[in-house]
Amino acid sequence: KKRDISTQNGGAEGEYETMNTAQIAALAAAAAIHKRQAQAQLVNAHVMGQQVLMPNAMMGLGATPAVTPVAPPAQAQFIVDVDINHSSQKHILTRGTFADQVSRSTGAAVSLRGAFRKIGATNATKDLCLHLHVVGKTLEEKKAAEMAIKQKMGDTPLPAFLYSDMVRLGCEVPYGFDAVTEITGPDQAFMKHIQNETNTTLVLVGRGAADHQDIADGLVVYIGAKELKVVQDAAALVNNLLETVRAKCQSYVPTYAEPQYPQQPYADAYNQQQQQQQQQQTQQQTQQQQGGRKSAHQVAFDQAAVQKQAKSQAAKIATLDDATTLGEKGTISLSKGNYNEALTAYDRCLSIQLSHLGDLHPVVANTVDMMGVALLRLGNGQESLETFEKAVYIHEKSTGQGTADWALVVMHVGQAFELMADNTKKVTDTMADFNKKKGEFDNYTERAYEMFEKALDVFQAQAEANEADLDVANVMMAMGNIHNIRGEYMEALRKYKFSLEHKITLLGEEDPSVGWSKNNIGNAFKGLGKYDEALKWYNEALTTVTKHYGTEHPEVAHVHWNMGLCYQSKGEGDAYKRKSDWSNVWPLKYFSADLQNRVAHEGEDFEKMGQHLHHAFEVYMKRLGEDHISTVRATAAMFATRELVRD
Repeated sequence: KKRDISTQNGGAEGEYETMNTAQIAALAAAAAIHKRQAQAQLVNAHVMGQQVLMPNAMMGLGATPAVTPVAPPAQAQFIVDVDINHSSQKHILTRGTFADQVSRSTGAAVSLRGAFRKIGATNATKDLCLHLHVVGKTLEEKKAAEMAIKQKMGDTPLPAFLYSDMVRLGCEVPYGFDAVTEITGPDQAFMKHIQNETNTTLVLVGRGAADHQDIADGLVVYIGAKELKVVQDAAALVNNLLETVRAKCQSYVPTYAEPQYPQQPYADAYNQQQQQQQQQQTQQQTQQQQGGRKSAHQVAFDQAAVQKQAKSQAAKIATLDDATTLGEKGTISLSKGNYNEALTAYDRCLSIQLSHLGDLHPVVANTVDMMGVALLRLGNGQESLETFEKAVYIHEKSTGQGTADWALVVMHVGQAFELMADNTKKVTDTMADFNKKKGEFDNYTERAYEMFEKALDVFQAQAEANEADLDVANVMMAMGNIHNIRGEYMEALRKYKFSLEHKITLLGEEDPSVGWSKNNIGNAFKGLGKYDEALKWYNEALTTVTKHYGTEHPEVAHVHWNMGLCYQSKGEGDAYKRKSDWSNVWPLKYFSADLQNRVAHEGEDFEKMGQHLHHAFEVYMKRLGEDHISTVRATAAMFATRELVRD
């Protein structure tokens, strides 16, 4: 049989029109072999980085191949997106200085992308959730940058979704009742079923859960998905499940096992303790005899020298990875309000870094700066100032002035001056006492403002035009603090609101830094005498910071302290009006001045004042100690107001 073969050009018949089937098959097989040879040549050329010419696979064996140039392969890139939307450290991770620092240390390009998406948002958006985009030229660069970001994050945050919601258990869990298993089911069966049915992600969080216990006081089911309808369907199923668990909680009767005590609970432990003490005393006596009976001061000096030598030796043995771990531990302790623990971790981190990097290294400067921040939180103004000045010196000697890291430390220097200015005012000071110290106060505030202006110049020069910048927002809030303690409340309010707008744009409404900005706005309104407006901002701030930190954090106690003072100022005005109306009112006109004062200071405002001040005092004593400036002020305020409120 004969078969016509037409070309693609108009269907014209060529020299192959009399070919039989066997000839056509042979030609096709030869063309296939030629094509595979050309593809193999192309692959080899890609591996060797050469440029090759690709023959047309459908040409005959004897034909001259038409050639087309093949471009060399593009350079490979290794990309990863790190989710930071719900990270507790996103106020640090979103800074341009942090991205620059990671880029310099790892070689990978790091950029901030997306927009903050809060839990419960229902509006449609084309933006991705807030994340850091990492591009590395090698796999090692990408991994190093990803690790640096996750180390700064500390705890792994909740996964971010365009649409999410939280369903709370909303009841007290009785002792002995396993609410976690009742919600998740045996081997997570209940949660997995809802996830499979709705195509969502469920995470059990809150107090008592395995992860994210600091998010809420009780158990909460977090729901996330790409579509709003899916989240709503899952929320309905989760709520049905929690209704069943709530009913079981209410009907559960706790059972208490009889405690088992050892036959001799104290005797053996006491005897062992006595033996250990005798052995220690014997060893100390032997050491003193061998050392020629050294004095107590000499023994203490020798022990300190041994400890210093051991610390130095341990720092040499430890690696920079160990230093990084200690630094991250310090940052986590700092965020939780454990300032002494943070200071200890930073000190150990610094010892290792000094042994490997020397004195004048920017990494060392960053650790010294964080030690200053811990000292600042502890209320040590002068000591934190000296620490920040050391960090500034190291930055200037290693990287020079004008960098973002340098500007950040300069801002911290200003905050140290701000604390020293604020500490010049005592609760018991009269106007005459304050006037004597006004020169010192003005000097500190002027130097603080000067530092803030220097930092602001650097941050504004590096920020993109008309774009929100977190560093600029932080400096503006610090400048507002200076205006506030000077009594320039309107200017303070303008700077606080500027800072708040930028922070909400970058971090969202639920970030604790946003809550602290709202607290400062409340301070400005309190200074202006607009107490109801101030209390509105304080309540918003308290809700935000309590949700993030819990009730026992010093930052939360600061908001309670400010609210207590605001209720006091509001109540004082009302009390003055009441007393002025009692001059002709029986029987109040016959009361003594002290009794009139106490009666006038009754009411809801003073009750709330006492509640907030008492809460702040308890947290300060527990977390900061009795010598901290905040505790001292709270103690004085408690004594001063005790006589104003009836028991």
